[in-house]
Amino acid sequence: MISLDTLQRKDKAAAPTTFKKPDYSRTLSALSIGGPIVKDKIHVFGSYEGNIQNRANRVAISGIPAAGVYPALDTVRLAQYNGNFQSPFRENLWFGKIDDAINDRSSADFSFMYRGVSDIRDFGGNQAYSEAVNYHQAVTVGQLKYNYFVGPWFNEAKVDYSNFRRNPRPNEPGSQRHYQYPGGDAVIGSYVSTQDFTQKRLGFRDDLTYSGFKLAGDHVIKTGASVDFVKYDVLKDNAGSPQFSYINQIDCYPTCGTPTVYNYNTPYQLVYGSGDPRLNANNRQVGLYAQDDWSPISRLMLNLGVRWDYESHMLNNDYVTPKNVVDTLTRYNSQLIHPLDLSRYVSTGTERKPFMGAIQPRFGFSYSIDKAERTTIFGGWGLYYDRIQYDLYSVDETQKLSNPTYTIRFAPQGTAPAPGYVAWNASYLTANRTQLDALVKTTGLPEAWFIDNQAKVPRSKQASLGVRQL
Repeated sequence: MISLDTLQRKDKAAAPTTFKKPDYSRTLSALSIGGPIVKDKIHVFGSYEGNIQNRANRVAISGIPAAGVYPALDTVRLAQYNGNFQSPFRENLWFGKIDDAINDRSSADFSFMYRGVSDIRDFGGNQAYSEAVNYHQAVTVGQLKYNYFVGPWFNEAKVDYSNFRRNPRPNEPGSQRHYQYPGGDAVIGSYVSTQDFTQKRLGFRDDLTYSGFKLAGDHVIKTGASVDFVKYDVLKDNAGSPQFSYINQIDCYPTCGTPTVYNYNTPYQLVYGSGDPRLNANNRQVGLYAQDDWSPISRLMLNLGVRWDYESHMLNNDYVTPKNVVDTLTRYNSQLIHPLDLSRYVSTGTERKPFMGAIQPRFGFSYSIDKAERTTIFGGWGLYYDRIQYDLYSVDETQKLSNPTYTIRFAPQGTAPAPGYVAWNASYLTANRTQLDALVKTTGLPEAWFIDNQAKVPRSKQASLGVRQL
């Protein structure tokens, strides 16, 4: 069922006796069971779904220079990394639920869900199989819900806990080598980044509905409140695998103009992250809403509502810009192409206040033109505030300093290092982190990222208008 692509057909034509079609298989499995524990009162249900896939990616490093052109590159034998390699995917999904019809006014249920994923991917083309990412993800959610209803009143209370983990890491840890040559490039060795994000959330929510109010028509009043306690545990080691880059010649060593020959004997550059890649933080999220579903006349429904949201730690509110960063920025700010307003980009831990103004009105309507309600016009308008993703902003402001990425330039083999360059040592390729940490901190400089103290919470105004026809 999987046809050969153009490159695979070319391989088959070149070596018809040894060519092997890439393997592909997929196994989907499922099981569910449910039934009463106490007849007409307590029920249980459980299910499992499995997804096993064995796929293949093609590594096709092209443009490799002919033998003898670059002897040092010949010893690497880049062509040996070409071929089709397995890219396995595994997923397990578990779900369970138990419910209890307590009495004629109340009910309760508890549910549990787990999803686990393993996926080896992100290799192929000019990236060797050793460059693959071993991608793990695990999501666990448990929820306890209690419903109470009497007359026109209905209340739903929920407590939920979730644990979300995302953990992409090198499939073959070590170091990476990147070769740049005329007509192409090749990447062998380890993937450069290791990340491990865990978000734990404990949430409480209560929704109350009243359908007995009448004033100029029928009203259904809905109100609700939610409070979530969130904890982030972050490991973001984006350049934890040392990346060595090789090139034939470079024009700017030590000054631009005369090409300097490396001839692939030694790398010209190392990019490496050193420091503490871990970060922990806590956050609280609060939401309140009220809505009136009002039918002033037959066939017309108006939805009038408002929502308010609050987040305690959206933008790293208590962050203090380190003194050495402030001193450096103050010293060189006037030399920047666009000098910064330091009152906006230097934080003492008090400038960023949690945003309290996320008041979001919403309006909607639907009107049935005919009595049979076959044709309905509907529409709405609302103001919506969004959350700022913690990983995109707050993490980098701290980690660019606590776990900076350094760039080290090496002098050509046999050449005395110019200012700002380091002599190459073959032991660096297999060095442990302690040795590389000492190397990069002798000549490397970290970078600083800044968040505007006046950064705004993203918001949008959305409107819709349409017609439905049965």
